[in-house]
Amino acid sequence: LPLFKAKLAHAVDEKAGVAHFLPAKVTWVNGIPTVQVQLWEGSGDIGAVVQGNGFLVVRPERLHLEAGEWADVFPRWGSL
Repeated sequence: LPLFKAKLAHAVDEKAGVAHFLPAKVTWVNGIPTVQVQLWEGSGDIGAVVQGNGFLVVRPERLHLEAGEWADVFPRWGSL
C-alpha cells in the first residue's frame, strides 16, 4: 500500500485486534501533514469517506495512538 506519515491531531483508541482503516482528513500545517479522523458511524457511512481524503491506518498490534505522534495514512485515490 502507498502509505505516508502524518502527525495525529488527536488521540485514537480502537477495539479488537484487527487493522482499522478510519476515514480521515489530511491537512498541511506549516508544511507538516496532519491527520484527523472523520466522525463516522461505521463501514456504511459513505459521507465520512467522501469528506475525507484518506484513511488513518491503525494496526492490530497498536490500537491506541497519542495526539502528536506520527501515524500511517493511506491516501484516497485522486484526493491528495
